[in-house]
Amino acid sequence: MSRMTSKGQITIPKDVRTALGLKPGDEVDFVQNKGVIQLRRKVDAEAFMAAIERARKALVPDAFEMSVDEIMEELRGPALTPEELEELGQDTEEARRILREIRGR
Repeated sequence: MSRMTSKGQITIPKDVRTALGLKPGDEVDFVQNKGVIQLRRKVDAEAFMAAIERARKALVPDAFEMSVDEIMEELRGPALTPEELEELGQDTEEARRILREIRGR
């Protein structure tokens, strides 16, 4: 339990400071919602975006070093050769059937 001083200051319990990762000088927000007050650590937008970028690179490291064409080839398989395209001709349904056959799907 914390007690408010005459200046409106309170001490945030150590376990709460630890859980929120609070350090001296950090800013916090108080959010009121339906009679409940929440204490939230204020997040620096630039630091947050940098953390998101690091997480994305850790999850999919090669995706950021590949071109869009390389990523699409990775997802769809290799592009068709000119001979394969010629074989497909103009018939869309036939083209889809042959593509499924070629790609084994």
